[in-house]
Amino acid sequence: MITARLSRSPGPRRTRPAPLLGQHNHELLTELGLTAREITALEADGVIGRAPTR
Repeated sequence: MITARLSRSPGPRRTRPAPLLGQHNHELLTELGLTAREITALEADGVIGRAPTR
């Protein structure tokens, strides 16, 4: 068996969990120009989901 030696590698990677489904909806839709009322209406109509609380 050959073992790879990575003496010039950048070191350990820092990972974080993936975002939850819908977690960034409000931020993104606000940046696109939607108001809080419009986003709430989309949630109420089932068009977009609401991020579950952890």
